[in-house]
Amino acid sequence: MGVLFAITLSAQVNSPDNQRLTPKSITAGQNTSISAQEYKTLSAQRKAELEELVRNYQRASSSQKAAYQKAIKAKLEELFDLNVRKREGEIQRLEQEIRDVRRSLEIRKLNKDKMVERQLNEVLGGGL
Repeated sequence: MGVLFAITLSAQVNSPDNQRLTPKSITAGQNTSISAQEYKTLSAQRKAELEELVRNYQRASSSQKAAYQKAIKAKLEELFDLNVRKREGEIQRLEQEIRDVRRSLEIRKLNKDKMVERQLNEVLGGGL
């Protein structure tokens, strides 16, 4: 199956057979980040749901296709939003890593004299 990244359910969607199609753990308007592992699990579930909708669409009568198309679009929007949440999590992790590296660098700058003195003692005491 081709492109599978998109999803935000802003409205309840019913399939032609009146099955309610709602996200399992992603709610409309939710904008919290998720880990890569959570993304992997959730996206696999959503992709399986999408594939089922596509199969149903392909078997549906002309009068049912519009409803399935709407449900498929909603599932794609949900996958898209899930991907956005994963990327937000990656950004948050990287921002924290940058803060940690900056903090470490500042500590090293403050301790420069001690660190250079220690290295000098090692070089002169232990030889090269």
